Amino acid sequence: TYQGMEINLFPETTITKEEALIKYKEAYNYIAEKASALGIVADLDNYEFQQYIKGYAIPTSTNKELNDKLAEFAEFIDIYENAESNKKIISCLKEKEFNSEELELLLPISKSSTELSNKITPSDNRESNGYSSNKATQYAKQWWNRTNNTDFPYYANYYKQDLNSNDYNDLDENAEGQSAIRRGWSDCTNFVSQCLSYGGFQYRKSGLILPHRQSKNWYYDNGKPSHTWGGANNFYQHWESRAGIAKTSDLLTAGDVISVDFTKDGDIDHTAIITSNINNTNESKLLTQHSIDRSEFLPTGDYFSLAVSYTHLTLPTNGWVGV
Repeated sequence: TYQGMEINLFPETTITKEEALIKYKEAYNYIAEKASALGIVADLDNYEFQQYIKGYAIPTSTNKELNDKLAEFAEFIDIYENAESNKKIISCLKEKEFNSEELELLLPISKSSTELSNKITPSDNRESNGYSSNKATQYAKQWWNRTNNTDFPYYANYYKQDLNSNDYNDLDENAEGQSAIRRGWSDCTNFVSQCLSYGGFQYRKSGLILPHRQSKNWYYDNGKPSHTWGGANNFYQHWESRAGIAKTSDLLTAGDVISVDFTKDGDIDHTAIITSNINNTNESKLLTQHSIDRSEFLPTGDYFSLAVSYTHLTLPTNGWVGV
């Protein structure tokens, strides 16, 4: 409690950095080698490396034993990074006049998960609100294994990669078509934002002071996109407010978005878009995503078990979101 306000912090681990390097040695060495090849410093306290590790919560290898070890390490990092997040919350609270909206962006989300359902619900017509799910999914299928640096160069430029190439990707292990230089950043939410933009959702930008930090804003800019454009947790906070929350998964269809909290710690880790919905059941919702790049895959096995912790973002005519 702080000045009469109930403040929730993120859960933290009791495992130290040194202990983690011993406990997760095999997974660390595997990921560190790949990260180093991309110029990412393999330090557990490096934010960029933390985000790279969390991508391995999604199976990437045909070796199930390795996948399990990588996922366990990724889940540890998801909690390990919370210590720094809590420091930022406490630092914000100590400011004489802290910005309540900035504080809200730092706090854990408090919504419960959308209930899974295999009930068949007729799809709604969303063309009336200016959003074409068909255009959004077409864009996703076109760019699922490439990076559109022509229209959205900010992240490639920030991470000092060649802007003349759109071939950057991050495919499953041994997958055909891997470019010589893999993407060196977590791109899942930037990719989904591009899809929504091409689908017809309009940018929102207001305020003269640090507009990129405000959750009410959602926009791309070559100088600096909004945090809600490329950050998974920020993206969720914007669309949860802008569109609402779907109560059950049967309401979701092609063109809708899911946000995933791998460890249910209140911090969204991953964003993907539904690009096919054959008969409107959970088993027919195919996802397309970046980090790891995949086109129209069905979350099965261990990955599908994360469904209870998905945040389902749905974008219908009247607007609501599902968690």
